[in-house]
Amino acid sequence: MKKVILLATAVFILMGVSFPINSYGAILFEDNFDYPYDWSPKQKKYPDSIEYWPANKVVGAPPPPAGYFCYRVGGSMFTHVGHNTLCIDSTNHRGTSGKGLTVWNESDDRFWASDGILGILLDPNGNGYEKLYIRFYMKFQPGWKWNTSNSPQQKMVRASHYSNDGGNPFSFFQLGNHHPIWIADLAKWEKGTDPIAYFASYGYENSGNPSLAVPPHQDNTNYFFQDKKGNKVDFWNNGMIGDGNWHCWEFYLKMNSAIGVPDGEQKFWYDGKLVAEMKDLAWSDETSVVKGTNGNKYCCILRHQASENNRPITGTGWRKYWQLTGNKRQGGEWVPNTYYGLSSSNPRSFWNFVAIGGNNFNAFAPNDKEAEQWYAIDDLVIADEYIGPEKNEKPASPKNLHMIDSHKH
Repeated sequence: MKKVILLATAVFILMGVSFPINSYGAILFEDNFDYPYDWSPKQKKYPDSIEYWPANKVVGAPPPPAGYFCYRVGGSMFTHVGHNTLCIDSTNHRGTSGKGLTVWNESDDRFWASDGILGILLDPNGNGYEKLYIRFYMKFQPGWKWNTSNSPQQKMVRASHYSNDGGNPFSFFQLGNHHPIWIADLAKWEKGTDPIAYFASYGYENSGNPSLAVPPHQDNTNYFFQDKKGNKVDFWNNGMIGDGNWHCWEFYLKMNSAIGVPDGEQKFWYDGKLVAEMKDLAWSDETSVVKGTNGNKYCCILRHQASENNRPITGTGWRKYWQLTGNKRQGGEWVPNTYYGLSSSNPRSFWNFVAIGGNNFNAFAPNDKEAEQWYAIDDLVIADEYIGPEKNEKPASPKNLHMIDSHKH
């Protein structure tokens, strides 16, 4: 098994292992899924699901694979449950031998279906990393189908800051346990007739919707894949995602330099080619500030959904959620039912959680057909320096190294 967690570059130097610094950097996590055992949690029937993490061990379900923090498998809506959603075995792998992760998708138009997620907690005793590079190889089942009556989406990977207080790591939005958060999807807009697109969604530390942040930013961005001449290309084209071959996916995330400063980044490369780039994200945004009913300004000290009971200062419990502030920022009008967030970033919250997989909205066949299709992932690497597509000359990872954490902020 090849797995390295929180390795310092210095270890490689001391052991005489040569890794090109500009290509492979400091590896934080690595997995080629070649375990001596197969792993596949048995899928339950909807509405039952499996959500497994250290504080919520599920009786009868296997623990996550070695090195992983958590996993989720959504319940099946099928009359007869088919393949387990998450399967680590030899069915799909890069190279002549080995194992990979196969994710099975069920066609169901009743809700976001086929939720299969494997989560990794980086730097569990610290605050995380200011920048992350995530790389893996992916292959889709030949003949993979997209829904043509709605605009289908498939979630692929996400990264965030998880509070790591034992709370549910699958509570992602609004009042959830991940602030900030980024999610990468594939999408086929216009009822599946548009060419394939990379769709990135953002959630700031305090503003679940960045359009409500200060300064405001769009909540998501859409990028079409293009050929060398700049023409949009579709999923099934030769050399593209759906051609039945393995392709390299790599993502970059950088936290903004200070609270409220819009210089955070996200990038996406496909087979070494830059597809998407954004450099004006304020992942760590300012705390919510509103005007109280007395005209003074109040900042949020506990994430919550606004109601008359917590309105400053006439709500009976407002002191639990707000405090008087001398913040120079102009306080906005208090709005009922709005989700208000706080800035817990002292120090700021950095990236410490990565999850591969995710649910989809892709009913490619009628529900009664109970149809399934798969995609596969292999050779996952997370680092704090650029990785790039795997080269033949890349040396094998050292084995049985002592795990150390030399990352300082």
